[in-house]
This record gives sequence, structure tokens and C-alpha cells, in this order.
Amino acid sequence: MCSAYSKHSPSLLTLAEDHRNDVMTNTMALATGFIAHAFPTYWWSDPTGAILISIYIAVSWVFIAKEQIEMLVGKAAPPELVDHMRRIADGYHPQMKLDIIRVYHFGTRFLVELEMVLPEDKTVKWAHDRSLKLQKLLEQQPDVERAYVHCDWKARDEDEHDWEYIRQKFTDKVRRLKESYNSYQEAYEEELSIRIEREAKERRSRSGERRSSESTKGESLKKKRKKNKKTRMKTDRSAELIVGSSDSHTNEDVDKRAGEGGELIRQWKSPLKQKSQSQERRRSIDGDHKTAPASLPLSERVIGVEHREIHRIVVTSPSKES
Repeated sequence: MCSAYSKHSPSLLTLAEDHRNDVMTNTMALATGFIAHAFPTYWWSDPTGAILISIYIAVSWVFIAKEQIEMLVGKAAPPELVDHMRRIADGYHPQMKLDIIRVYHFGTRFLVELEMVLPEDKTVKWAHDRSLKLQKLLEQQPDVERAYVHCDWKARDEDEHDWEYIRQKFTDKVRRLKESYNSYQEAYEEELSIRIEREAKERRSRSGERRSSESTKGESLKKKRKKNKKTRMKTDRSAELIVGSSDSHTNEDVDKRAGEGGELIRQWKSPLKQKSQSQERRRSIDGDHKTAPASLPLSERVIGVEHREIHRIVVTSPSKES
């Protein structure tokens, strides 16, 4: 009777094994004892029977222990049971597809784990109600102790419970991140060095251009000063010739003596005449006017005029011009 119900309870299985061993032990003891008593020459039958029955009990308990340990550690279910659970999950709902199925021992019975793929647009309520009905349907099977249904929106190649795979995947991700960071760092350092070198070249070129422009400006300024100096020297010589001339000399004689300087003096004569006349009038009014010496003729007077290129010039007398 215990053997008949041993599949439904591990305690009944243990009692059945124990009763069987007791029956076999007692039977072996009675048989070997009777043989030794009836046939004294076979006295060794009793201890031999005891040794054999002990070996049998030990071996039987080893196999029982191995079977129970496999059940306790979660041995995989037989392929027939796995196929049966897969057929139930595939035919449950047309919008729910089976992705992963796991069936393994949970004691003497089995534990079932399913991962179902649902459409992305379904609500949580819809997914919870359908998965709960599927869970109850699986738990109604005679060999199933518990069932778990996990819902996902897409199928996944990796096993979410395989920690070795997860660790390897995480290690690969970290390695890729390090490689990308190193490559980015190298590219940044290279770009920075190129930028620094380009800026240094630009600074050198700007400094060279500045020096060249300064040298060009200096040369042009020197040339201008030299030209102005030559012009002033010519003007000074012409003015000296004019001043040293007598009262009877006319403007044409002055121009002949002055040479090239006379042309420059004649060009500046007319505006400077008006300026000298106005200055003379203001000086005569203020009482600060200094008249020229009486020895000089009234036809010509020498007035010092400051200018960039002309220092001394001959101005015709206002009375004569009028």
C-alpha cells in the first residue's frame, strides 16, 4: 500500500523502502538460520546471508539518496513533461508567444517558468490577467508544484538567469567602453597637439608680419624724412639767395637765382602773402607789431614762416601789391 502512494509523497516512499528492507532482512535471516540448523556442514550460510542483505540495503539506500538529492537540487524535468508544458503555452492565446520555458524538480514535483512575448501596445492590466490565467492553468497539472509566467515585449537571445553569461556580457561592455575612452583620449590629445602647433605657427607668422610691417614703416619713414630734409635744404638755399639779393632785383631775377627752389617759393607765395598781411594788421592794432629796419626797402620784406618744408620765404609788400 505504501508503494502505491509513494509517488504522491516522499514520506510514503521512505516508509515503503523501509518496509521492503525489513521484509527482506527477516526472510534472509530465517532462511539462512534454518539451513545452518538443518545442515551443520553449511554453518557459513547464516553469516553469508547477513553480509549479502547488508550490501543490498546499503546499495538501495545509495540509489534512493542519489535520486532525492537530484530532486532537491532542481534536476531538469523529463522531455515528455517539457513538451506537454510547451504545447499548453503555445495554444493558450494567439497574441502571446512562448520565448523560453524551464521545467525542473521542486522536490518530488516540478516547477515551471515561462517567458511569454506580448505586443508592445498592450496594457499592464491586459498582460497581468492573461498571464495569471496561464499560471493557474499550468498549476492544475498533476506534476506541477508552482508555475511562474514572465511577460516581455520582445524575444531575447540571452538567458536572464545565466550569471556567467551576464558577467561575460558586462565584462565585454566594460572592455568596449575602455577601448572607446582610450581611442577618444588619443584623438583628443592628437587634436590638442595639432591645435597648439597651429596656434604657435599663427603667433610666429603674426609676429613676423608685425616685424616686417614695422621695418617697412621704418624704411618708408626714413625715406620720407630724407626727402623732406632734401626739400628743406633746397628751400633754405633758395631763401638765402633771395635774402642776399639787392632791392633792384625783380621776381624773375630771384627765380633765376633760386633755381628749383624758386618754383616752390612761387607756389607758396600767394596763400602766405594773405596770411602775413592779416598777421601784420593784427600786430599793428595790438601795438605788438615790430617794423622792419629802415634800411630794408619796402618792396621786399623777409618774414619767418614756420612750415613743414619752408622756413624762410620772401613776401611782397602789401602796398606794392595793392
